[in-house]
Amino acid sequence: MNEPVLFNSESARIFRFTWLRTFHNPIVIGMKNEKNKITLYWKVSDGMGGYEPGFIILNQSKELPLNEWNDFSNKINTTDFWNKSSKGNEISGTDGSIWILEGKDLGKYQVIDSWNGTGIREACLMLLKLTNLKIKEDEIY
Repeated sequence: MNEPVLFNSESARIFRFTWLRTFHNPIVIGMKNEKNKITLYWKVSDGMGGYEPGFIILNQSKELPLNEWNDFSNKINTTDFWNKSSKGNEISGTDGSIWILEGKDLGKYQVIDSWNGTGIREACLMLLKLTNLKIKEDEIY
């Protein structure tokens, strides 16, 4: 989805959620803090997360107030994100979703790869709510 490698290429503080649902469009949501200018961006492609990603069909962004960054950072800290194992859980299957949450902040990088959002679900859904994407309850898995 034309996303940069975070651990060595971005100078900003950033969090990125990549959501690969087996039978739904892949979604990427990022929140970036560059000198306290907060930008939220999201992309959707026309493929299916369990198959081919397809081509980008939606690419939007908006500025957010600093308190949204602070609220999300607090959520990250309460989930102990920076100290978790890179695998959110070891359970996986054939139909479901992969939730990947990455963070880069002041010289540190972390990635959590989780089946169906275990351990990172609340933080990722918090990012999703900040977009204008309309996802049905039964499409959140």
